[in-house]
Amino acid sequence: MEYKHGPDSFEQEGVPRGSVTKFHWKSQFFRKETVRDYWVYVPSQYDETNPSGLMVFNDGHRYVDNSASFCLPIVFDNLIHQKRIPPLIGIFIEPGHSTDYSMADKPLRASVRMSMMY
Repeated sequence: MEYKHGPDSFEQEGVPRGSVTKFHWKSQFFRKETVRDYWVYVPSQYDETNPSGLMVFNDGHRYVDNSASFCLPIVFDNLIHQKRIPPLIGIFIEPGHSTDYSMADKPLRASVRMSMMY
C-alpha cells in the first residue's frame, strides 16, 4: 500500500518554512551507553513568550525527511500557515544504539531493540 500525498504534503508558495536542527545525544541506559540522533522542528511563527504544543515521533528519520513519505516539516508548515493547527514544536527521535557510529546507513539496526537491555 502506498500513501498518496495530499496538497499539504508539498511546499506551497508564500508559506514560511520552519527550521529543523539535528542533534546527537549520548546517554546511559541500563548501564550501557547509548547514542541516538534526533531532530527538532521549530516553526517560523514560534514565539518564545507563548506556550507551544509539542509532538514527539519515534523512528524520527521516517518523519523528518522531506523527501520521504511523511515529510512532516512541510505538513506542519502548511497547516500552521493555514491556522489549522497552532504553532508547535516537533521532536523526531531515533532509537538508541549501543555504539557510537553513523546511524544514517542503518537507523533501525538490531542493537536498537531489546539487545541493549541485556
